Amino acid sequence: MPELPEVQTTVQGLQILLNKKITNIKIYSIKLRYEIPKNIQKILKSNKIVKIYRIGKYIVVNSKNHYSLIFHLGMSGRLRIPETIEVY
Repeated sequence: MPELPEVQTTVQGLQILLNKKITNIKIYSIKLRYEIPKNIQKILKSNKIVKIYRIGKYIVVNSKNHYSLIFHLGMSGRLRIPETIEVY
């Protein structure tokens, strides 16, 4: 599990996504602690990312419409962004 400095490094690396539009969301596992809203695509698609920061070991991504995505790097300590990411 990553330590706080590693999470902060990830947050700093994600800053390139600020002011970029969310074009797609893929959910690979629904077995999470909290239920993912079924309309998450509708809620976040075409919204811009306005802030990315850390609270403890969680990464918070705020969107322009005042919704947030919360990530935890888990045991692997990795967050993957596909090479085919579209940056607007």
